[in-house]
Amino acid sequence: MVFSRRALALASQLLHNASAAGPIVQQQHLHTCSRLAGSAALKQLNEVNNEKKSLVIFDKDGTLICFHSMWVPWTLETAKRIEEHSSLAISDKIFKLLGFCPHQQKVRPGLLAEGTMAQIRQSIVQLLTEHGVDAVNANRIVSDSVVECATHSKHTLKEIHDLQKLFGDLKRHGVKIAICTADSRIGTMGMLESLGLNQMVDRVVCGDDEGAMPKPHPRNALTICADLGISPEQALMVGDTVADLGMARSARLGGSVAVLSGVGEHHDLHHLADHMVDSVGDLMPIVLGASKVGSSAAPLNL
Repeated sequence: MVFSRRALALASQLLHNASAAGPIVQQQHLHTCSRLAGSAALKQLNEVNNEKKSLVIFDKDGTLICFHSMWVPWTLETAKRIEEHSSLAISDKIFKLLGFCPHQQKVRPGLLAEGTMAQIRQSIVQLLTEHGVDAVNANRIVSDSVVECATHSKHTLKEIHDLQKLFGDLKRHGVKIAICTADSRIGTMGMLESLGLNQMVDRVVCGDDEGAMPKPHPRNALTICADLGISPEQALMVGDTVADLGMARSARLGGSVAVLSGVGEHHDLHHLADHMVDSVGDLMPIVLGASKVGSSAAPLNL
């Protein structure tokens, strides 16, 4: 059985109170208290979950579209260009820096999955200077080699779920839609246009927007809420990385949903997520408050 992460704190607190009662509470009474605490916590949590959210903030890559189909080719080509321009055999170190596994041909949690393009470029400049390249040449090499990923290319753009249907369902229920991504605005808007979603999204914040802060900083989420007139408590964050879920927590949003369709795995995300699902295809019951505890959340070990 799986439960929502918030139930753990509620059940644990009730159980702690029973344990602190002293010797008059025997072992069998503690066991009963544990069961009652769990039931009370789940009842309270379900009451909270029954509230429909007014805004869903989506991460993009790994959440709405396939991360690996776009960024694996980009990583391989970028490392190749850097080696050619620098005459250094450092592909393996670039892969490690970005969080790319060349054997599995997959991106793992790390700089590429969670950082902005500016952060990636800066980190590669530092890597080159550590290998004896002077700062001027290092910046030139990175400028020539680390180009924007064609995240809206039809050859690499793959929806994780039927996004027209998902966004349409959200709109029919009066839920606003926002996207908060570390990707560039050119790539993000190109993706939305390619998939015919640009008219369905109420707000977009990208990694290269002026004033934007990298996740998990709360600024982007709070800006989205303010611009759309939605209180943070009525917003739900959906993402596939620790940075996504960390932003939800730092901004004190009304909930977070971890999807297992991107780079993050269960053990990476469960401690930060209120819910955990395979993909955004399982999202609607959570948004509408119809999802009962035990249907889609991270495992709870009581």
